[in-house]
Amino acid sequence: MTSLPRTQSAIQTWVLPIATITLFFCLKFLFIRNMGSTNELHHLPLARHFVDPTWLAGDIYYSEPPGYRLLFQLLFGPLTTTMGFLATSILGRIS
Repeated sequence: MTSLPRTQSAIQTWVLPIATITLFFCLKFLFIRNMGSTNELHHLPLARHFVDPTWLAGDIYYSEPPGYRLLFQLLFGPLTTTMGFLATSILGRIS
């Protein structure tokens, strides 16, 4: 009895390797140099100062009114005080 070579399905041949590579790229861009962009460096400290005015209390820049960022500061401000800036930025990118 000879065994015939089995043909692989398209999922095993193409979809699974491409999905794996895509997942690794997503994780790379999620965790590496996450806090390097200007949005996180600018808006997360503003959100933290909004919910905790004693954090850098004398700073004029962080004491500016929230304006259009009010909803963002209400949602992410408490997270920055409990989880920190990096974890909050990762959570914000995932959501």
